[in-house]
Amino acid sequence: MPPEGNAQPETTTKPRHLHNFIDGEYVKSAGDKIFESRCPADNAVVAIVDEASRADVDRAVSSA
Repeated sequence: MPPEGNAQPETTTKPRHLHNFIDGEYVKSAGDKIFESRCPADNAVVAIVDEASRADVDRAVSSA
């Protein structure tokens, strides 16, 4: 007898770790702070993002 309903297995994916895009390439932040980007529907973490430091911002501005 087949199972009832259409239950689907729960799938979980590891959040992506995103770096800063500076001078045409993705680079790790000069600082060590990160923040979580969350899905507004279920509050799940969808990405871990490097927080740009002052040095990162200065580098981005000077390379623009």
